[in-house]
Amino acid sequence: MIPRLAVLAVLASVACGTPTPVIDAGPQAVSIAFDAKVGSAPFKCGSMFGGMGSTSVMAEPVDFRFYVHDVKLTDDKGATVALTLDEGPYQHAGTALLDFEDGTGRCTLGDTTLHTALIGTAPAGKFTGVSFKIGVPLEQNHDSVTASPAPLDKSSLFWSWKSGHVFFAATTRAMGPSKDGGTEQVANEHFTHVGSTGCSGDPAAGTPVTSCTKPNRATIALTAFDPATQKISVDFQKVKESVDITDNPGCHSFTAATCAGPFSRLGLDFDTGGASSSAQTVFKAE
Repeated sequence: MIPRLAVLAVLASVACGTPTPVIDAGPQAVSIAFDAKVGSAPFKCGSMFGGMGSTSVMAEPVDFRFYVHDVKLTDDKGATVALTLDEGPYQHAGTALLDFEDGTGRCTLGDTTLHTALIGTAPAGKFTGVSFKIGVPLEQNHDSVTASPAPLDKSSLFWSWKSGHVFFAATTRAMGPSKDGGTEQVANEHFTHVGSTGCSGDPAAGTPVTSCTKPNRATIALTAFDPATQKISVDFQKVKESVDITDNPGCHSFTAATCAGPFSRLGLDFDTGGASSSAQTVFKAE
């Protein structure tokens, strides 16, 4: 509600023929919804999906979670404004965990709770675009996981004090060849874990991490997105499409053979840890 004195001031200015002052409407609540997909199908733990990986096999999800920070909105005048995230169990100090696994089926690394939207406030306006960074910012990434507040307290999304958090986790379970040369297929869990590497320092010994040679924080920018009417689709299948998910443990951000493809799908250059020359294909507005 506009204060009565502000209304009187506007009426007085109109009566006197003076320009009407701009009234600051204050911040507005904004919710950015995410929709996890496997191709065109809804992502669901406990379900089998075909066409997975470079060999197009059947696979079941095991994990699908990722951190985001530095969320910004673009308004219809071309201005960029920050989305100030609300505080809660999945959002803290500007960092949020988006969680699409519900603890059913093979999804045993997380819990039953989902978090599929970024909730916060932004200056009043009509928004036409959004950008955010995948990952945990450097200043939050290398604290002790046991001493960190939610959502930075997830031990299943943490490597070590030095390496920090797993920024992006997408894990599948598929049947692959026998590891000992036999004919019977065995289940293979294939990880796509993105996080910073080449970090200097030893926080456990009191030496903080000040930099990492490969930050591996992808920036996702959607230039045509209206949070009031659209969702952001996140394609689990796209993450895995370039790798054989049946015969190796996958990517933990260290091996080019299993990481370069998924990194590229997220808009990351594996060799540099920065932005890729190719556009990301995992996120889109719908």
